[in-house]
Amino acid sequence: MSVVFFGNEAFQQSMYEAQQFQVNLRRFYYGSLGVAIAGVIILLGVAVWERRQQAIALLDLDPTLSDS
Repeated sequence: MSVVFFGNEAFQQSMYEAQQFQVNLRRFYYGSLGVAIAGVIILLGVAVWERRQQAIALLDLDPTLSDS
């Protein structure tokens, strides 16, 4: 004898909804993580660019001049 709290279809439906919730939550988590990583990469790129500009200004170099 088995105890059934829901009908079999209702139980399967609730399990499916729980799985879909987990999938959506995981998708949101990885999407947010990707946005955060992209932001850090952009900030690092800006920091490197700023340091380069500061070095050019400090050394009074013109990046448009060539060595040839």
